Amino acid sequence: MSRHAMLRRSLMMSGTILLLAACGPEQSTPPPAADADGQSTAAVIQYDPELHCLVSGPSISCGNGFTVYSYLDPVVGYFVRRNACVSSGGPLVCGNT
Repeated sequence: MSRHAMLRRSLMMSGTILLLAACGPEQSTPPPAADADGQSTAAVIQYDPELHCLVSGPSISCGNGFTVYSYLDPVVGYFVRRNACVSSGGPLVCGNT
């Protein structure tokens, strides 16, 4: 094996080792549990009337065109944070904020 080939091989090996040391092996996370309908059973966020308010659909549009997507609770329906559009030009989503 020539000296040039040995140098190239050692550089490739050290680059591989460096990448593995910096990034580590890829770790997979298990997907969230799902029920028979394929819906996730892991609760993302729970409705709290002190922090959230109910809305009529899956999203609301703020005054500057920003879309806020709501959460869905099977018991209470769609809800968003009380201050969802405050920094995006309104509107006031909840009546008593």
